[in-house]
Amino acid sequence: MARDETTQQIERDRRWAERWEKAHDRGRRRFIVMEGVVWGVTWAIGALAWRWWDTGVRPALPDILVTAIIAAGCGLAFAAIVWWRAERRYQQWLARHPTIVGRVFE
Repeated sequence: MARDETTQQIERDRRWAERWEKAHDRGRRRFIVMEGVVWGVTWAIGALAWRWWDTGVRPALPDILVTAIIAAGCGLAFAAIVWWRAERRYQQWLARHPTIVGRVFE
């Protein structure tokens, strides 16, 4: 049973590393901006929609702008942390699998 779990974890790590290599190839700046903006905009829309639904009052333009600025900042910070952690995890994975042969025939 432990053998199956180990094999499954190795396969999950390998698939994650392949996805990370693709994201990494697109670049840090693009990753942070795109992931941060997507996360931030989603959060802002949800927060504004919740406020509108909860109070019944449509948000004013200044509220929308403040929420958008806060969401963008939080989203960019979030994406930067995700990049840093994923890069660290990827480097650790590479250290455990130093050769292409080691990665393929694991």
